[in-house]
Amino acid sequence: MSNRGADSEDAFETNVESGLLARGWSKAQGTFNVELGIDTGELYQFIGATQGKSWDRLVGFYGGDQSTTQHQFALRVAAEVDARGVLDVLRQGVRDRGVQIDLAYFRPGHTLAVDALAGYDANVLTVARQLHYSTRHPRRSLDMAFFVNGLPVATVELKNPNTHQNADHAVAQYRRDRDPSDVFFAKRALVHFAVDPDRAFITTRLRGAETQFLPFNLGTNGPGVSGGAGNPPATPGSYSVAYLWEQIWQRDNWLEILHRFVHVKVPDKRGGRRIRTHPPRSSPATTSGTPYRRWSPMPRRMGLGTTT
Repeated sequence: MSNRGADSEDAFETNVESGLLARGWSKAQGTFNVELGIDTGELYQFIGATQGKSWDRLVGFYGGDQSTTQHQFALRVAAEVDARGVLDVLRQGVRDRGVQIDLAYFRPGHTLAVDALAGYDANVLTVARQLHYSTRHPRRSLDMAFFVNGLPVATVELKNPNTHQNADHAVAQYRRDRDPSDVFFAKRALVHFAVDPDRAFITTRLRGAETQFLPFNLGTNGPGVSGGAGNPPATPGSYSVAYLWEQIWQRDNWLEILHRFVHVKVPDKRGGRRIRTHPPRSSPATTSGTPYRRWSPMPRRMGLGTTT
């Protein structure tokens, strides 16, 4: 059991956030555009810091007006995410009026050049707390949402047994209160975590009452060692699920996972499905138009050998 079990849900949330901020994340600044499902403020900041010349060219094509360019480009990004999925947009970027704009930089294979990591280091990973994510359900909020350069990639619901709730209640909340047709779930976030201080569960697709969550735990004896379901006891002053923000969500690891270990299942021409890491931009993700995201097993070098 966690040694921090006396925390309220809010205190648990604060401690998770603190763990992320200590590992390369930043706090969201309240610039989320609920209509588009994108944090436009972070998006513009990333582009301005990394692609000034390309952005100036795009502004020129929009008549030299910065505000118009921002608005039109945000609409373009939202439309591309709707069509291709957030993962492909992060990996491949967006072309608008013939101008290529990259929306993320992943770690290059060779880093000998002086500026080899400049783009990678400019990526901004943000965590938003109590995010009001829906125009359809404006009063509903997510405990946490994760963004990469303004594009949402994950949601987290946190529960604490001392408030008489645990991860099972978080799972039930996703199934009961999170409308799978809402754009934030259907077209934006790639993965959803249900977490309490002792256990974690994960799904890549919300389907209402039929949503299937899988355990995302280490096993009671730790990774790579036979044991029971759940996690090892927490170290003093920590949580049994601290591996989430210490390893999985740690900035470099999280970007590596998005780059190499998340795959999108798309239909082939014969009507079957196959896994592709970089699906063609024109390929529909599923017959329903919603990408089915496959969350690959975590690399063993991150110390996670099982999700018992």
